[in-house]
Amino acid sequence: MFKQFFQLIQNQLDCRIRKLQTDGGGEYSSKYFLGFLASHGIIWQVTAPYSPVSNGIAERTNRGILDPVRCMLKQSGLPTSFWAEAARVAVYIKNHATHRSIGKTPYEALYGRKPEIGHLRSFGCIAYTHVPEAKHTKLDDRATRYIFIGYTETPSIWRVCDPVTKRVYTSRDIKFDEAVFYKDIQQESVGVQVQLFPPREFPEPDWMDTGPVGQNIPIDIDREEAAPAVPPDAVERVARRRRRGDDLSIDMNWQPVGGEGITRSCRHRSQQKEAHCIVHSILYAVPGPSNYREAVAAEDSDYWQEAIASEMNALQHHDVLELIIGDLPPSCQIVDSK
Repeated sequence: MFKQFFQLIQNQLDCRIRKLQTDGGGEYSSKYFLGFLASHGIIWQVTAPYSPVSNGIAERTNRGILDPVRCMLKQSGLPTSFWAEAARVAVYIKNHATHRSIGKTPYEALYGRKPEIGHLRSFGCIAYTHVPEAKHTKLDDRATRYIFIGYTETPSIWRVCDPVTKRVYTSRDIKFDEAVFYKDIQQESVGVQVQLFPPREFPEPDWMDTGPVGQNIPIDIDREEAAPAVPPDAVERVARRRRRGDDLSIDMNWQPVGGEGITRSCRHRSQQKEAHCIVHSILYAVPGPSNYREAVAAEDSDYWQEAIASEMNALQHHDVLELIIGDLPPSCQIVDSK
């Protein structure tokens, strides 16, 4: 890292490093590092052990970096493994902010021009990155949700991280949502899961009640269920109820003849089955009129006339009916209807 910084200072700023002051850490006292300093004529000054005040500028700078790092990690909800990315952002912002000691930003003091700050974003916010056309199909999403984690040397290009794969990407086509952070989407994933098709809950039927625990209920498995008998006047009674407009729903409290000898669970199942069979048989046994002439000539013609009028009014109200007087056009066909 120091070798890269050394080359950067020489090539970009045409400056030379003459002196380096550090503490006695092992990262600075290796033979390779000391040999590099000696080969370039750089004097290495070491502070006294356990005396951080001797290197006060570096210590205060470290504190000025770590404080924003803790705040950014706390606000975004990112794990501490992203401390290096947060530190890079903290240094980047520090170099683009005005310092009281020099009266301008470090960037301006180094390069001689004011920095651009319109690209600064909130660390850890949601970033929707555009998916190139070559990497999606017609039905795929046009953007991918990432986490913003930093900047690059180019102000119009940002660094983002995939929260699932933890891979880092760079992109310039990004829409930021600085009101939503990584911790917010984490709460969505661990919160209440919304079910598009929640399971339906049905009440337990009465025939499932088998009585007290340990009580055996006799069930005659050899009994053959006979076909339900339709009363002789059932068709006439249903026809009268239909003309009156009565409710023809199934009465589940109805009990078939001869059901006293059936156990409770079998009797309830038999009642339901026989009730359905009888009602369906009656409904199919009383067909309605097949055309208009039969409807107006039937005993309950008043009800059919009312139904016909209601249907015609609905067609005219929705403007889907057009009366044609005369011969039928050659290109049209008559659609029969009941």
